[in-house]
Amino acid sequence: MFRSTLQKLAALLLLNLASTIVWAEIRVSGAEFESPEYYYEHGKVAGSFGARFQCILERTALNKGLKILPYTRQSVLFERGEIDVIFPWVATPERSAKFLSSKPVVTIVAALVSSNVKFKTLQDLANTDVATVKGSVFHALVESHHARVHSTYSYQQALDMLKHDRVKAVIIPNTAVPQSDHPWHISELREMDIVFYLRGNHTEHQEIKARLDHAISTCEMPQMQP
Repeated sequence: MFRSTLQKLAALLLLNLASTIVWAEIRVSGAEFESPEYYYEHGKVAGSFGARFQCILERTALNKGLKILPYTRQSVLFERGEIDVIFPWVATPERSAKFLSSKPVVTIVAALVSSNVKFKTLQDLANTDVATVKGSVFHALVESHHARVHSTYSYQQALDMLKHDRVKAVIIPNTAVPQSDHPWHISELREMDIVFYLRGNHTEHQEIKARLDHAISTCEMPQMQP
């Protein structure tokens, strides 16, 4: 009886150890993103809604070995299968049909930022020079409205192009717009959910999704600035 109990305990410990090893091999990446609400500090996500991402990462043990990469580089590696979990990405029907998505973590608003007050909607951007991040959902928005798209590798680079009058407008998340005084006009376009995406739909991916969704439900929702 005693020997049988020991054998069962040993088998259970080995199973848990194997699960821990597999979990530790999950490759996680956060996209480079700098705003008052979301930024990286000493390898951790910070800011008013960045803190919620950090809470989720810690509660799911996905914070270990976190790689912070430019969005375009992150996207390429994810498509190649060299990254298993990515964030913070805008949820779209196309992406969610291809990859496994977590529950929404936060909701942001796409913003049209311009030095010209006449640019208020996407329709106003036809045949206009507009900058946004290459490969992002904002890039697709601009292209679909027949603007002349200037691709950048970061939201700050897009804003720099606007500042130096190389483009007439940029499309970026409202959280990436500087809080300091600036001469730009800002129009809010539409709300977008930000999620974690997982590459794969096997049992282990479903387990990661379940843990992410649970952590999203328990980590405090940030108070967004007006």
